[in-house]
This record gives sequence, C-alpha cells and structure tokens, in this order.
Amino acid sequence: MVANREWNSVQEHLVDKWSAVPLVLAVSVLAGCSSMPTTGPTAGQIESARKSETLPEGLELVEVTPVITAKLEKRREPPLSGRFDNRRPSPRLVVGVGDTLAITIFEAGSGGLFSTSAGQLGGGTKSATLPPQPIGPDGHITVPYAGRISVVGRSPDQIEQAIVAKLRDKAIEPQVVATVQSARSSLVTVDGEVGAAGRVPLSPKGDHLMDVIATAGGTKGRANDLFVRLTRGGNTGMVPLRTILEDPAQNIWAWPGDQVFVYREPQTFTAYGATGRSGTFPFEFGRMSLADALGVAAGLNDNRAEPAGVFLFRREAAAVVCDIKDEKPCAEPNVRRSVVYQINLRDPAGIALAQRVPIHNKDLVYVANAEGAELAKVLRLFAEMSSAANSLTSAETRIQNNW
Repeated sequence: MVANREWNSVQEHLVDKWSAVPLVLAVSVLAGCSSMPTTGPTAGQIESARKSETLPEGLELVEVTPVITAKLEKRREPPLSGRFDNRRPSPRLVVGVGDTLAITIFEAGSGGLFSTSAGQLGGGTKSATLPPQPIGPDGHITVPYAGRISVVGRSPDQIEQAIVAKLRDKAIEPQVVATVQSARSSLVTVDGEVGAAGRVPLSPKGDHLMDVIATAGGTKGRANDLFVRLTRGGNTGMVPLRTILEDPAQNIWAWPGDQVFVYREPQTFTAYGATGRSGTFPFEFGRMSLADALGVAAGLNDNRAEPAGVFLFRREAAAVVCDIKDEKPCAEPNVRRSVVYQINLRDPAGIALAQRVPIHNKDLVYVANAEGAELAKVLRLFAEMSSAANSLTSAETRIQNNW
C-alpha cells in the first residue's frame, strides 16, 4: 500500500516534468529566434539596410523597372565593328618591311649587263635572277647598276617599272619581273585556343576574323566560353566569340599586322538563398536572363522564398550606373561599382522583366527568405519537441504498467 502511494507520487512528478518540456523549449526558442540558422537576410532586412545607410560604401540598390531594364539591355560590351575600321583591305598587293622579293632582269640581246654571249654553241642567256632581296627597315632594295630602289608601299608592277627606268640607258631593252617571295608584312598573328597558333598570311581578296581563325585550325572548346581579343596598332577590343557568330557585322575584316588572341573564360553565375538549389552554375545559353538563371537554380523554394525579394548582385560598369541614376557628368566612368538589382516576382510584370534582365559572368542571384519563414522553422521545431515529449510520456506509462 505504501509502495503504491510512493509510485503515484513519482508518476505525478514525472508527468508534470515532461508536460512542461515543450512549453519551456518553445519559450527558449522564441526568445532566441533571431539566432535561428538562416540562408541570408530577408528582403525587409536588405531594404532596412538601405534606408539606414548601413550598406557598404558604394553599394547601389536599384529597383528593376521597365525603364531600368531597357537601359540594361542596351548596355553591352563595345562591338568590334564600332571600335575598329571595318573597311576591306585593298586587294592590290603592296610590299612592306620584312617581305622578300625575287628579281629577274631580262635583256633583248646577248652581251649586255645581265646577259652572256651566245658562244660557239649558241648557249648564251639573256636574263639574270638576283639573290632574294629582303626589305629592310629603310624600305629599299639594291639592284646592280640601278642602285637603291624604294619598294615599301609599292606593288610588284610598280617596282618593276622603277627598276626598268633605272636600267633603260644601261641595259639592252631591259625587262623586269618582281615577285613577292615571302609576304611577312601581310601576316596576322593568331594565338590562344586555336588548333594551330601561328602567323597567317592574308589572301589578296581579303579575309575576315573568322577566316584567319579557321586558317589557324579553328577554335577549341565551347563557343559560349570563348572570347576573341583583337589588337590593331594601339587599339585593343574584346568580344565573345558567340557575338561574332550571331552578328555578321562583328566579323570584321582582318588587316596586316593584326593580333588575334582567342581565350577561354568559363561563364558562370552563383545562386543561393531560398532557391530550389544553390551553387555556381555554367551558362546554359549564349545569353541568359534572370528568369533563365532562376530556372537553372530550380526556381524559388515554395516553403521559404519571398517572391518580392529576388536580388541580383553585380559589379557594374560605372557608366551604366550613371545612366541608371541620370548622373551627369559621370564620375570615373571606367570604374566598376557594386550594384544590387531588386525585382518583384509577385507582380506578373516583374516576371516579364526577369525575362529581359541579362545575366553577366560572375553575377550572384539571391532569393530572400519570406518574413514568416523563421516562424515556420520555430513551429516545426516545436512540433518535433512536442513529439519527443509525448514519446517520453508514453515510455513512462509503459514503465508504470510493468512496475
């Protein structure tokens, strides 16, 4: 009898103890809710940071509108056709420094300066071929009895006429044949991610950039990851290979002395926050929009995402930022500035704009948690703790029944 009273007392104590566990834990969790694990700031926190001016210095927060989208669409890397002269080189072959000329001089009769006597067997010659003549920095060659002849910038037929004019009073009705043996002045250097890097000679009819790249063995790797850098004189420009392939106007004429370098730079963007999956992803297409990027990242997480809190972090060209903010004049237009673009996907118009906002290499797409997402975490944790407490109570009842 005494034993039963003692057990009842123990039982009541344990029941009171375990039934209080969920309440105590819930209070503790709610009190420390701000320290719950999270994937990043909410849209409200980012907005508050802007209003309180606590964002890092120089970080711009821009709400995406149709006007902003139009400005982002038109801002692209300067095309090659606008940076370089796209005139076709003259099909007329002219000689330059570094070329090598072969000169043959003919005379009308034997016994002249460049012919020999017919001799007893009639085996004399009426022509002479000079050793190959490399064109030095001064742009001249030397022809016996004619002296120094200026050849740079002249065509072979003009060089022939110049030599004949010098020999007319010295040789027997001279005739000259000038041939470009090595045309090193009309070469284009092609290097980088090509099949056979080297110096490519230009044809008299003229060649485009893709022609000389094809002559160098073509490109290696995915077109989306390849870029072409062209240097001509003191001017250098870069363009994605896909741009040349898509826009024939960018496949400009190559000029002698051009330097073409094809290099690989994988195009990637990063997505994290309340997306379907986080990580760094390669570009699936030549040109990707924000909508494409969200699709690659498996969209928005239904349980956590705030559709009005989709952000695009980018190091943007200062000229673009100045255009967006109507800053005139633009301070340091060649310096990149940190920009955060915010778009509201709760609005159908925002979804349409997301299809137009371009994604650039190394962009970061962040989807904020909804304000109620943290409360949902607390409720799920509370449910798990309540389940654990109920399990302990059930175990206690089984122990009592077996006492």
